[in-house]
Amino acid sequence: MKNNFVDLFFTIGFFTLFYASSCYYFDENSIHSPFSQFWKAEMEYDDSTATRSLNVAAVSFELDTYPLINRNKILTFIDRITSEQPNVRLILFPEIALGYYHRPSNPGEYQRSVAETIPGETTNALSLKAIEYQIYISLGMTEKSGDVMYNSQVLIGPDGSIVSVHRKNYLTIQDNENGFKAGNGIAVDIIDGIKVATIICRDSNSLDVNKKIHENNAELVLLPLADAINPLRDLLPHHHTYTWILGTNRSGSEDGVHYNGMLFLSAPSGERRIRTTGGERYIYGTVKCR
Repeated sequence: MKNNFVDLFFTIGFFTLFYASSCYYFDENSIHSPFSQFWKAEMEYDDSTATRSLNVAAVSFELDTYPLINRNKILTFIDRITSEQPNVRLILFPEIALGYYHRPSNPGEYQRSVAETIPGETTNALSLKAIEYQIYISLGMTEKSGDVMYNSQVLIGPDGSIVSVHRKNYLTIQDNENGFKAGNGIAVDIIDGIKVATIICRDSNSLDVNKKIHENNAELVLLPLADAINPLRDLLPHHHTYTWILGTNRSGSEDGVHYNGMLFLSAPSGERRIRTTGGERYIYGTVKCR
């Protein structure tokens, strides 16, 4: 009994340090997601009887301070992935992928300098690629709407249209310093017969967001991140249950903050079907739903 108590004590300590030092910072509106119905998940997800599938890719790359450089990298990755993986249907890019996530010296001024409207210059360029390759593209960006800025993830469809825009609900300290306004709700879209929910980073630690994911019967969660390197991450179970998760984190250093370039595809059981870190790269896999 004593050993169990000691193990629990250290586990809680690890969780506390983990959430306090990442985009999953804990507050009264948050949950420690590994405890959120984690024990009810299947130990192993059997997709041998799946009737629906979706070929997906997720990209990590080092961000520049200038949107044009980042946009060109994004377009180059789209060309490369569609050439190497001609059956891809969805490509996911990280949170705030047109510039640095946070510049401590002038956060609000910098974000306004990289902000764009939706639709706008970048989404118009992505729309042409989506039409050319008949794919869906999900991109994180600082969205400008009048005088308001949002941390947004836009989904563009094969016809070039804006399918949905998710505005981050639960903001970090850095988001607030950037001058972002919080969104409300989650985006849920149907891609090739599969329900796909889009959230952003800290949203995944929200009880309200997790409830909305399950209430909408989402089968795949897109999880773009701007999550600084944390040595405790691999000690933790995966967040969420019951859904596939496609995640991407940015890579490299931004004003002294380091990102590990983590990319992953997890099954509804929480098992990681694909996981890699480091450098500019992409992963490719298939989501299979029963």
